[in-house]
Amino acid sequence: MLYDTHLAGGVLSGAAVLFLAGAPPESWPGALFLAGLAAVLPDVDHGRAALNQALRKSVPVAGGAANAALRALLGHRAATHSLLALAGVAALLRFAVPVSPPLFWAALAGYLSHLVLDSFNPQGVWWAWPLGRRWSLREVLPWPFTFETGSRIELWLLRPALWFGAVLLVARCLGAALR
Repeated sequence: MLYDTHLAGGVLSGAAVLFLAGAPPESWPGALFLAGLAAVLPDVDHGRAALNQALRKSVPVAGGAANAALRALLGHRAATHSLLALAGVAALLRFAVPVSPPLFWAALAGYLSHLVLDSFNPQGVWWAWPLGRRWSLREVLPWPFTFETGSRIELWLLRPALWFGAVLLVARCLGAALR
C-alpha cells in the first residue's frame, strides 16, 4: 500500500482503539499522531518511503548510508513487517520511551494496521519473520479483495473508506465530549 493509505489505516485504527477504550478527548490528538507515525514506520525498509526520504534530506550522507544499510540488511516487507517488530515497538514504547496507555495502544494499533493492509497485497507480509514465509490474503480471498499497491481499488475505494471511517470516529468522540 501507499504511504497515504497506511496513514489513513493507522489513524482509523488508533481512533478505533481510543473510541473503544473510552479514552479522554484530550489524549486523542497525540495518540492519533502517534498511531499515524507508527502506521508508516514499517516501511522504513523501503527506499522511497517517506521516513527514508526525510532521513536522506535531513542528513544527506549519513541518511543515504543508513537508508542503504537498512534496505540491504532487512529487505522490504521482512523484519519490519513482522510480529517480532510489533513486539519490539511495544517494548520500546513500554520501557524505553514510556507513554500513556491510550498512546501505547493507539501506536500498536497503527503499526498493526500497516501489516494487515500489506497483507492485501499479493506479495504479502512475512508475519513470522525470520521463520516461515510471506503470507497474503490472496491465498484465502479472491480478487478484488487483494490488489497491487497503487491500484484503482486502493486509490479510489480503500483509502477514502479508511479516511471516512477515521473522520466519523473522531467526530463521534468529539460530539460525545461536547455534550
